[in-house]
Amino acid sequence: MLDPGRAIRVRALVLAAGRSRRMGKDKAALVIEGEPVLARIDRIAGELGLVPTYSLRAEQLDLLPAGREAIHDRWADVGPLGGIATALHHFRGEGVLAIPVDMPRLDAEHLGLLLDADGSAAACLGAGSHASPLPSLWMPECREAVVEHVESGRLSVRAALDRVGFEVFDVAPEVLRNVNDPENFRERSRQSMS
Repeated sequence: MLDPGRAIRVRALVLAAGRSRRMGKDKAALVIEGEPVLARIDRIAGELGLVPTYSLRAEQLDLLPAGREAIHDRWADVGPLGGIATALHHFRGEGVLAIPVDMPRLDAEHLGLLLDADGSAAACLGAGSHASPLPSLWMPECREAVVEHVESGRLSVRAALDRVGFEVFDVAPEVLRNVNDPENFRERSRQSMS
């Protein structure tokens, strides 16, 4: 749960502007256990005391949950780091909790770990020795470095994390498995129901 006494406000950013080419349809339109994925993430963010902002393309606005804000990537079609840089630029002085749309096993408990980061410029989840670049928490002091990465064409979220320094919270490996194609989605959906 978000600490109301936290010195820096944190915004939840749902990264949903990707083209979903391998999936064959928009990942933001997927339904997990009968719940639209964006509504699911909205509910989970709410459990943490956060109201999410959605990184969407203009043609995705019909997927936006009612009453929520969408921002369009300032650096379009460059991947998740472009969405993170846009949010850090847009919400100057605020932290950004970047939540990918394609990890069906994420829940409030796992995302809440990131909100417990203490003094780090950034934080992410990991499994064993593997740190996953998403989901991740980015504090305001990361803004210049992340924007510089994007503007120079260095689009790796992991490389940006390495540059700013980050804390890792360990979780079970299945939590970090994303869905990239229809078979992944069917497999991960079956796993999330068991």
